[in-house]
Amino acid sequence: MAKSLVEARQAVSRQQILGAAKRLFAEQGVRSTSLAEIADELGITKAALYHYFDSKQEIAVQTVLANLAEFTAEVMRPLPDGVSAVEMLRAHTERKIERAERDGPLDLRFFYAVMLEELDEPAVEDVYRDWWERGRQVAVDMIRHGQERGEFGADIAVQTVANVLAASSVGIDLLWLNDPKRVDYAAAHRLSVDNLIQTLQNPSRG
Repeated sequence: MAKSLVEARQAVSRQQILGAAKRLFAEQGVRSTSLAEIADELGITKAALYHYFDSKQEIAVQTVLANLAEFTAEVMRPLPDGVSAVEMLRAHTERKIERAERDGPLDLRFFYAVMLEELDEPAVEDVYRDWWERGRQVAVDMIRHGQERGEFGADIAVQTVANVLAASSVGIDLLWLNDPKRVDYAAAHRLSVDNLIQTLQNPSRG
């Protein structure tokens, strides 16, 4: 028998709904996932979901926001003062690897599935655009930090390098999601950042 609305409110939290939605969105996509399926995943009624969210689109946006907030807190958080730019780049890479090894492909599959499927939805597009811009700025700041310390060349096209760093990261993510048995996720990311560091240190050879 379905739980009453009061029982459902007591049985689940907003966070649990977002977690269930994330799993389903990662596996099926947003458009192929119904509110009824999210409710069934939690053992509650569809009506109970409306206590927390007005629509599936709101769930999608809030799930993306929660996921990106977690990623930002874990991977993009600042390092202590005095850390070199090289150490910063490698630390951010290691944090990304640790997150992927802990969560498996679910986290990244969700991120890219929703991004590619929902970018024509203004609310989702704005969330991703803002996040990509903040991520690009973190990369720019690290590179400029290296220039100020004399670690990296002064004539580097910083914005271009930041875009290349993002493109490399996305490419490795997608290759791994497509064929995780043949792609060594950690090794690929470490090699990518090491090659970038060498180019930044010796831009005339890049």
